[in-house]
Amino acid sequence: MSLATSGGNSNGGFFIIDEPFAHLSIERIDDVSDFLSRTESQFILTSPTTHNVNVFDAARLQLNFRIKKPDAKFAPVPTIIRR
Repeated sequence: MSLATSGGNSNGGFFIIDEPFAHLSIERIDDVSDFLSRTESQFILTSPTTHNVNVFDAARLQLNFRIKKPDAKFAPVPTIIRR
């Protein structure tokens, strides 16, 4: 993530970040979320199902996907939250 703010370039680029909040304390989740919010980067965060809403603070758009039930023809339609 240091690339997001390095080189004096105001455009931080694009990152896919896989579970950046895994195994972090609430304080560290807040620190990472604050850092991501301050960058000018665009990013996709992946996160497993969670009840800790702090992990979504950095997101501007949230897509929630659910697994298809065995007896269903299709998976449920994803929900979309824009912030």
